[in-house]
Amino acid sequence: MKIRPLFLILFFLMGLLSACQEDSDGTVDPVGTFETGLAGTLNTQSLNVNSAGIEARFFQDAGETVGALEIGATLPNSERLTFFIQEAKAGSITLTQAFPAVMGINSEGLKTPASAEGKSENARVQTLPPNFVKYLTSSQTYFATGGTLTVTVDKENLTMTWTITFKDVNGNTFTSTGTVKIKNFTSNKRPKSEINSPTSNLAITSISPDYAKAGDEVVITGTGFSALKSENQVTLGTVAVTVNDAIATAIKVSVPTGAVNGKFKLTVLGSSVESKDFFFIPIISGLSKTAAKVGETITINGNHFDADKSKLQVKLGDLVLPITASSYTSITVELPQTAKSGKISVARVGKDPVEGPELTIESSAPPLQGPPVSEIFEVLSGNLTFSEIFTNNTEYGSVLHFFIDQKNNFLYALTQRYLLQINLTNRNIKVIADPNSPIFKRDVPLPGPAYAPSAFFAAPDGMIYGYRSGFSAILSPSNVFKINPQTGAVTDIGNIKIDAGASQASMFVDASGNLYFNEFANGYSVNSYNNALQNKKQLIGSITGELVSGFVPTGENSFRVTRGFLLAVNDEILFHDVTNNQAGSLTDWTSAVSGLRPTSGHTLPALIGFGHKGGDYHGFMGSLRQDDNRPFVEFPKLVYTIGVQAGGQGSFVKKGEFNIIQKFTFGSQPRYVRAYAQSYYRNVYGVDSEGNSYILIQTPLNPSTGAELAPGVGGIYKVSY
Repeated sequence: MKIRPLFLILFFLMGLLSACQEDSDGTVDPVGTFETGLAGTLNTQSLNVNSAGIEARFFQDAGETVGALEIGATLPNSERLTFFIQEAKAGSITLTQAFPAVMGINSEGLKTPASAEGKSENARVQTLPPNFVKYLTSSQTYFATGGTLTVTVDKENLTMTWTITFKDVNGNTFTSTGTVKIKNFTSNKRPKSEINSPTSNLAITSISPDYAKAGDEVVITGTGFSALKSENQVTLGTVAVTVNDAIATAIKVSVPTGAVNGKFKLTVLGSSVESKDFFFIPIISGLSKTAAKVGETITINGNHFDADKSKLQVKLGDLVLPITASSYTSITVELPQTAKSGKISVARVGKDPVEGPELTIESSAPPLQGPPVSEIFEVLSGNLTFSEIFTNNTEYGSVLHFFIDQKNNFLYALTQRYLLQINLTNRNIKVIADPNSPIFKRDVPLPGPAYAPSAFFAAPDGMIYGYRSGFSAILSPSNVFKINPQTGAVTDIGNIKIDAGASQASMFVDASGNLYFNEFANGYSVNSYNNALQNKKQLIGSITGELVSGFVPTGENSFRVTRGFLLAVNDEILFHDVTNNQAGSLTDWTSAVSGLRPTSGHTLPALIGFGHKGGDYHGFMGSLRQDDNRPFVEFPKLVYTIGVQAGGQGSFVKKGEFNIIQKFTFGSQPRYVRAYAQSYYRNVYGVDSEGNSYILIQTPLNPSTGAELAPGVGGIYKVSY
């Protein structure tokens, strides 16, 4: 009774021992000794994760003998390592890179297989992901770019060893090796529809900006990009684009030179997508002409326009211009009748415009409005030819005085209300200043030509300098200004006033910006100032007895100051040459100028003006005829001479003599219009870039009141010889 239980206990223990010895020979691995766990290395850190940090999910649908397996291991610092095996069975798996090497945290976007191009952006590209290993950190998601997985299966237990390679955002590689064991790997079974596929479309959702110039940075946003810059290949058309920075949802690129409007194409691991259209901001390099008449066409040259003219808009100021043709490098537009001078701009429709150069709209060459030149001029000697340039019977009023810009071949004519630019090549007219311009401001509202601006000069800096009459600026601190001939903008200069007194109102501006005037203040003098009308320097003084009769420009930094009007008995004509703000000595010019006297003994020969071109001096003189010896103030018939002092040496040689025979009615006697500096000593003579002379036949003024005696009579005429 007492021995039997002890025997039974010993028998059970012997059987158990025998069973243990049978397991120890390797033929059967007891379930009790197989535990889920992971051990290995990852980029120099050791990995040791027990079953509590590992989750395995087995995916299998009804009727399938093999399923897919996802193994996730939680690492220190909340990092995670995930393995996905398409078929959980024994064997070796060679990983191929199916996804971008580096992606942003929480990014699910990977790549679109080439076969999926053309599908909607939200379509699932495949039902079963490829084999992959994902390493998730606090800042990036890494996918293994290569390596091997070796799987063994013993009933419900699975063991996998790995040797794999990753790349970081700089393209540097790092590796991982190890072993993971999953006990009862099929126990957490789910249908394949619940696979958390990391695959979604490679897609571009926007580009910003979509309108930029070469060198600008554009951000391409979307999904499926690689945070490893080198895995994103971007082109614009056929031109490669530099990737500056990349994350899984945005890429920063520099707009390349040499490309044209088009789409950005992004290729990641062999799959490609395109953006919406990108357009270059137009570049305007120039115009086919900078001055044109209405009705003409001009071509805008540049780059990044469009072959479809409906995509472009061209304006002149605020006026939209009709486009007749366009390409990527040129646009041709028409100038409608309403066109006015302004800046050309080009825009892609709906985008901001790009401003280009100024386009001057020239008035059509006016028809000849004066009487035939044969009814105005009578040639007495020489081979003189006269032609009309501009007459006084226009809406602008009578010309008071003028000056010539030889460099640009312009003649600037001043009336009481307008400053006009006349192109001497084609007689086209442009209004530089109208009655609203500050240059016509009158502090005291009194009429008359005495209140018009006194003198002008076309300076080397492209500006027109001048000064208002002292009568007009009686309440103003300054009367000197400069005007932009392109825009008409006026800028006052300094805080002093210039007054030429009874001398001819002349001025000069050199290439350094110094301003020169003849002035009256306790006697007559010629003075210079800097460009702020400061640092006054007297160049010539003590000339009260011999009034200055004009400045004759001879270069960008030189001019001649002439003194004296008449060549009567005992009268002298003198000059000083001024160069680089230094005045030369007083020189007697009387004998040389005497060559301008009329052939017969006419009285009181008066010098009307001088000009200079190519080293030659041109002179213009008017004299009383012996058969009409009334004083100048009564408008007698005069005889005129034009001559040239070749090379500035020797005597003037007459090119010809002529009369002005056009008459007007005033009082009981016939009166003759004339080319004579009667209007407050203003300039009425000049020489162009080809050596032709220009004279102003002034509308006659009442000597007592200054009122016009024959409105519309006279104008500017060219004299060739």
